[in-house]
Amino acid sequence: MPSINIDLNYLDHPKVQKLVGLLGEGSELYPIRLWIYCGKYHMKDGRLNGYSEAEIESIAKWRGEHGKMLQALLNVGFVKSDKNGYFIHDWNEHEGHLQIYKKRGELAAKERWKDKAKNKINLKNDNEFINASSIAKNNLSIAVSNAKAVQSSTVQSIQNINVKIPLEFEPIRKEIELWLEYKKERKETYKSASLSALWSWLQKIEPDMRAESINFSIASSYSGIYKPKQNSISSFKNSNDNPAYVKPQAQQYDTRYDCGVNGCRGKIDNNTRQCSLCDTDEYKIVPNQQIKIALKSI
Repeated sequence: MPSINIDLNYLDHPKVQKLVGLLGEGSELYPIRLWIYCGKYHMKDGRLNGYSEAEIESIAKWRGEHGKMLQALLNVGFVKSDKNGYFIHDWNEHEGHLQIYKKRGELAAKERWKDKAKNKINLKNDNEFINASSIAKNNLSIAVSNAKAVQSSTVQSIQNINVKIPLEFEPIRKEIELWLEYKKERKETYKSASLSALWSWLQKIEPDMRAESINFSIASSYSGIYKPKQNSISSFKNSNDNPAYVKPQAQQYDTRYDCGVNGCRGKIDNNTRQCSLCDTDEYKIVPNQQIKIALKSI
């Protein structure tokens, strides 16, 4: 942001002390107000051509006798005058940097537009003007393209966070990425705690069985990762037994069958034949009936 230069010894300068003596306490602010005004509207030369005495005193917020403040500034030397009007004394020496900054900003803006032309940015309107919104979209598109080109040891999880796959699971990276995508399609999310449980669960599976277990679980539409067993499914039943298990949405259960073990009101998963609430397997399905009878209750 543009700013004016004020010497650290300004308040003790003889000119300021003389001005305070002429106009009273607080008059050290009048020159500063004029400098700020010229910095905004006359930064090139600090001239106030065409301004009347009343206008200059109004800019400085002088509320005293008409003409007294301007005359004091002339006597002290903060303001000078010639045939063209009033101007700030030594403006370019003290505040000339404002004009330099302005020119530097204009040159930088021109260079930015040249760079955009070199990059063949499509201009969206007839006047070949790019608004701030289109620039932001273009920058976002470039960032996404660069991100796809960079190889990293992370994959994007279903919660838009980076999932760092432990080094010991590098041999089955493709299977893990496939599993995360599979969970995304099921609209089931992994959070930090459940991800830690997933790695712990995979460690319990023999290395040569991990890839097969993931593929088997996906093919079987399981919510968790299970090792395939001959003539049977995995004996792990829910998230309490299997940390890699993420509880599916309610509509994914087969609501035709109630658990009923010890009064349990859970639903039986149509694929795994597991209860959504308890871990019992002591039940049987009665053919052609929409009920389940628990062995414990028989």
